Amino acid sequence: MMTLAKRNLDNVFGDMFRGTVWDNRDYFPVKLETNVVEDEDKYVIEMKVPGLEEKDIDISIEKDILKIAHTNKRECESKLWSMSGINSFEKTFCLNSTIDKNKIDAQLKNGLLVVSLHKREEEKPIVIKVN
Repeated sequence: MMTLAKRNLDNVFGDMFRGTVWDNRDYFPVKLETNVVEDEDKYVIEMKVPGLEEKDIDISIEKDILKIAHTNKRECESKLWSMSGINSFEKTFCLNSTIDKNKIDAQLKNGLLVVSLHKREEEKPIVIKVN
């Protein structure tokens, strides 16, 4: 009976202390809420990164891969336990040929990172009005 009760508690509270001083693992997975949308002129990547500032995020392009990354520089000497902020992460996105690599911009506001990937001029749809 005690084993069943312990297993049920582990199921309920199992992840609570993962990645803290009470857990012997140093890997704490990060799940970032990310959306990618497309309109006529661009693709937009929206990623929730609460607690991060512009200086904390690295965005780079190598070949046709866009990489968004954050490396957590821990300052834990005086802390016993902390749940604030985001641990390190890296997200990659494959860029297709419709994207103009020279027209990519990023903004961070209120914990929401927005990366705009503008389309090449020749790839934008042509709208023809009927008179």
